[in-house]
Amino acid sequence: MLRRRLVTLMTLTALALTLTGGVVAQHAQARSSGAATGGGKGVADPPLCDIDLYKCEKEHQGPGSPSNPKPGGSGGSGGKAQPCASSATGTKVPCTSQWGSWSNDRQCYLRADPPPSKPVPSGKTGRWYLCHRLDADPAAGGTELDIWLDEPPSVDPGGLALDILAELQLQKIRIGITPEQGKTGLLGLPTYLWVDNAGPRTLGPITDSDTQGNVTVTLTAKVDHVTWTLGDGTTITCTGAGTPYQDSFGAAPSPTCGHIYRKPSTELDGGSYPVSATSVWRVGWTGGGDAGSIPFEITSTGRVRISEAQALN
Repeated sequence: MLRRRLVTLMTLTALALTLTGGVVAQHAQARSSGAATGGGKGVADPPLCDIDLYKCEKEHQGPGSPSNPKPGGSGGSGGKAQPCASSATGTKVPCTSQWGSWSNDRQCYLRADPPPSKPVPSGKTGRWYLCHRLDADPAAGGTELDIWLDEPPSVDPGGLALDILAELQLQKIRIGITPEQGKTGLLGLPTYLWVDNAGPRTLGPITDSDTQGNVTVTLTAKVDHVTWTLGDGTTITCTGAGTPYQDSFGAAPSPTCGHIYRKPSTELDGGSYPVSATSVWRVGWTGGGDAGSIPFEITSTGRVRISEAQALN
């Protein structure tokens, strides 16, 4: 029995973390904290990403553009997954579902009719298939009709890989940073940066497989690096989860991922630096005699307050 299900399309808005106040988001509210010269905690789990839209916060510029390689492209002899779409609604649909594999040509999900309801046409080789359409009676889940195919419908391994990625539900990282919520970091002291919710769905590696017809696709996803933009013109790239700050570290810099602010944030809007962390994933798949990769990245945002030390009289 097919285990694919339709993935509900939804719009995911940016998660706004603030380390100097509460967390603001349109669809989720989370706790925020970090670490200063004390243990940092990061923030509560951000909402799941809608992988069916192939984006979290970043808008794609268009298929095949340099900053947005076509999903499923690069690697393998083909490796280019063509989007499965309904011409009636003009929207993307999952390439596989409980009704079978989507056919862009026939605009329906196709699956073999287990007990054929009609006789085999004279002189024909092939079989009857159920064609499940979405553009008729959608309130009832669509309608089905019998069609004859001389050959089995082909399964696009790249499309199946996209469906596997959709069901993995990769998540945004939860930012860990010094100073912690409600505190102000001192100018010139190290700022630690780390992933506060490291796991298979935030950093990988994670692997899953699925079979459609006679095609089995295996997909593996892992974060290659995290790009931190720190609001003062500095961008750094870190591999791994980083090192959570501990009191015993004192004023020592982070051994894996950190920064030192050279100017206070007091004169900026809100009195704090905007911080973002973008996890850049390597997503590769193999199956059906082909292979490919799916470009994917997720961004989390926050703010950090930095001030100069005040001399005591």
